[in-house]
Amino acid sequence: MKKKVKKKEEPKVAGPQIYIGPNISTPVSLSQFTTFKGGLPVEIKGFVEQKHLSIKKLFVPVSDLQKAMNELNKPASLLSQTVRRVLKELEVN
Repeated sequence: MKKKVKKKEEPKVAGPQIYIGPNISTPVSLSQFTTFKGGLPVEIKGFVEQKHLSIKKLFVPVSDLQKAMNELNKPASLLSQTVRRVLKELEVN
């Protein structure tokens, strides 16, 4: 008997999301504090899923913006480390 393998689904986020990471100009244009309502545009979603999965953590619900910004100001926080990782990845590419 074969076991069914469940595909990991993305958590659904209610309401608009805001990007809190660094500005990116190539290969997609993504500016810090850009707000997305109804999900990410196809080109940004493709960029994130194909090359930079860590950027996903930098899209937060607008309602959590203040909390996320406080975390970014702490050098040891996961969000702060993620921003540094993304900057390093983008520098190499």
